Amino acid sequence: MLNLCPTIKLCSFTNWIIIINILVFGASLFLYGVVNTEFLAPNSQALNLLGWKDARKIKENAQIWRFVTPVFLHASFVHLALNLISTAVIGSGLENGLGCWKLFTLYFVSSIGGVLFSCVCNPLAYSVGASTAIFGMIGYYIAYLCI
Repeated sequence: MLNLCPTIKLCSFTNWIIIINILVFGASLFLYGVVNTEFLAPNSQALNLLGWKDARKIKENAQIWRFVTPVFLHASFVHLALNLISTAVIGSGLENGLGCWKLFTLYFVSSIGGVLFSCVCNPLAYSVGASTAIFGMIGYYIAYLCI
């Protein structure tokens, strides 16, 4: 039975993802500083260095880590905050029902699949954020409710 009630546990996959996202965001701000496009927005050079989605670099330079790294990068503080809130609410509820390893698998399969889909549909765009993983978790919720 899937427990859809979100709760926060001290040591959980969801909390580790949140902590890693915050640390990587701090590193992205530290590398090249902050730009004034949005509130606490990291420089695009830092996002490129840390591995934003760049289909050209994935294809031509075999930088396959760019399938995973964009999920930990965020374009601004607001972007980070909204992704962390979504991850906490959706992820904690799923982690209660699925367990740590199944959520881990769902999170990263969704992330990689979303980045791959983005590379195919919009290869010239750069992208960052945990939206691919979040939409994968939402898709799992919807499939669970329909079945």
